Amino acid sequence: MQVQILPFGFIQIFIYLRFCRLGFEAAIFILRGMSDMNEQIENIFSYHSPKPGQPDTYEAIREKAKEMAYLIDKLVPNSREKSLAVTNLEQAVFWANAGVARN
Repeated sequence: MQVQILPFGFIQIFIYLRFCRLGFEAAIFILRGMSDMNEQIENIFSYHSPKPGQPDTYEAIREKAKEMAYLIDKLVPNSREKSLAVTNLEQAVFWANAGVARN
């Protein structure tokens, strides 16, 4: 009898599903979800070299965010809220650029 070794986690999922009396279809659904997550993880944690035109897109996003940062600095009194606004603007630039790079 040959024993097939499953990747870590699959055995635990099947045991859990068996314990909960869920069917094979539920197991397949969960495993497909894990496969989708694996693809997302690979995409998220991989280097994405710039494609033609992307550096210009990154620069445009940064320039508009810089305009907004100067506006916030000019109009908003120094405060925790101002700091958070600038920090979240910085984060928005990061995620926008990541969206361009990853997709």
